[in-house]
Amino acid sequence: MRAARANEQRTNKRRTMNEQKTNKRRTMSGLSVALQWPYSGSTVALQWL
Repeated sequence: MRAARANEQRTNKRRTMNEQKTNKRRTMSGLSVALQWPYSGSTVALQWL
């Protein structure tokens, strides 16, 4: 049981590390998308008018 628990903790650590990496990537891409949205939104609004 103890060994299994230790393995779980190890995998959880790895998982959190990977999640942090993906989160960093996501925030970077999210920022670029957030910056692109206002521009595309304004152009769409102008087209609609």
